[in-house]
Formats: sequence, C-alpha cells, structure tokens
Amino acid sequence: MNTLVWKFLILALICWQPFKSSLAAQWAEVSAQKALIYADVEMTAPIGYFKKGQKLRVGEVARNKGRLLPTAYKGRVVYVQTADIQTNKELALVRSATERIKDADKKKRQSRVSLGYNGFLSTISDSSSGSDESFFFSGAGLHGYTRKSGEESALKMKFDYLSGKKDQSVLTMLLMTGEYSQNILQNKYFNLGAFAGISLTPWAQYEIEGLFKVNGYGAGAGAGLEMFIGLGADWGLSLEGKYQYLKLMGFDLPEGTQENPVADKFEPTISGLNFVAALSYLF
Repeated sequence: MNTLVWKFLILALICWQPFKSSLAAQWAEVSAQKALIYADVEMTAPIGYFKKGQKLRVGEVARNKGRLLPTAYKGRVVYVQTADIQTNKELALVRSATERIKDADKKKRQSRVSLGYNGFLSTISDSSSGSDESFFFSGAGLHGYTRKSGEESALKMKFDYLSGKKDQSVLTMLLMTGEYSQNILQNKYFNLGAFAGISLTPWAQYEIEGLFKVNGYGAGAGAGLEMFIGLGADWGLSLEGKYQYLKLMGFDLPEGTQENPVADKFEPTISGLNFVAALSYLF
C-alpha cells in the first residue's frame, strides 16, 4: 500500500508542475457576457462558459497565436479567449499579437485579383457612313482591386481583351481601365458597390475578311454596379454590370476599288452594356 501511495504522489507532482506553470502569475476578469471555455487549443468545441465579471486565475503564456490563455475549470486545464477577458496587466503583449492577427485578416479583405469572362453588348455608330449596328464582343479580363483598411472606397485596375465579329467585319481591342469604387452594402460574405472610371484602348484592330486589316486606338468611360460574393476564406465571385462608352480612331484604311469600295475613314463610337463574371482571390 505504501508503494502505491508513493507512486500516486509522484504522479500528482509530475502533473502539478505543468498545471502550476500554465496558470501562474495573473488574475483576470471576464469582460464578455459569456466567455466560452475550450478543452483544447484548437478550440474544437466549447464545454461551458464563465459569466461576465467572474474572476479567473490565468496563465501568462498565450496559445493558438495569441487567441487563448489557460485557466482552471472543474479541476482541469482549459482555455478562454483573450478577447473575452481583461487582466491586471491589460494583456499588453497578448493583445498586440491578437491585433496583428486581426490586421492580417483585414488585409486579406482589402485586396483581390480576378480573372474571368467579359461580354459587351454594344451598338456601333459610324459617323462616316451614318449607320448604327448591334455588335457583341466577348473575351477575358484580369482585374485588380485594392483599398486601405477601414475605408469604403477602392481603386481598381482592369485589363480586358475583347473581340467581336459580324458578317465579314472583325473588331478586336485591348482595354486598360482605371476605376473608383464606393461601397453601398457590405457584410462578411457579400459586398455591393458602385463605380466609375475611364478606359484607354492602346490597341484596336479592324478587319474586313479577305480585304484588309488595320490598327487603331481609342478611349472612353463607364459606370455601373459591382457585387462580390465570398466563397471561402480566400476566394469569391465577382459580378459587375456597367454602361461602357468608347471612341475608336486612327485606323488607316486602304484605298477602295470599284469592285470593293471602302469608306474614307472609320472612327466608330461603341456604347452599351458591359458585364463581367470572374473568380477572385483575396490577399
């Protein structure tokens, strides 16, 4: 029996030392309405809670990247969130680590890059011929988005490649767009905003199949609404629709013949609804 008692005392001493060190040094008071109690540092599931104003003896060494502190509950070591308590030392070091984690989470939500489909349902008006015709462009776009923490406005940069064909006419262009965006509605998983900006077309190509192919350039502007839907921690779906206006010029048309007449110049105005569906990555 004496041997059994000694074994029990040695085992208790071994268990007591880490328990004692984990709970050393400071008192804390529960500041939240309910401070959830976790049995492990992975916060698998709460096993109870401490009430607001309750006094606790907590350890000084934070766990789980500064989110948790150890304490005692029903004779065992458990963990409470640092955000739910206040200590006599104000948890200066622990809370600074917690704030760094929060800042990192905020930073992820402030910038994103999107890659997706771009469609442009437009009307082309050509002053030289006096004609208007519908024209559909489709293509791909790479879009970037960034804003400062805590601000509702954002800056966007877009690169889009669009191409359309009707009969023998083919029109292809590269758009570079800068936009200013302002949030209207926002929560953790959803964002609705309005935006406006200007576009440059550093390169455009106009082709009549079998006759000629010429290059030009242009500029324009647009405004519309955008929607972002979160699909997880780092991914989301970006949707937007806007009214787009473009003016193209600089096409050096070849001289026509009696059999194949060509207009003296081609300086079209392109306007209509532009829509985008893109997969976004947050960083």
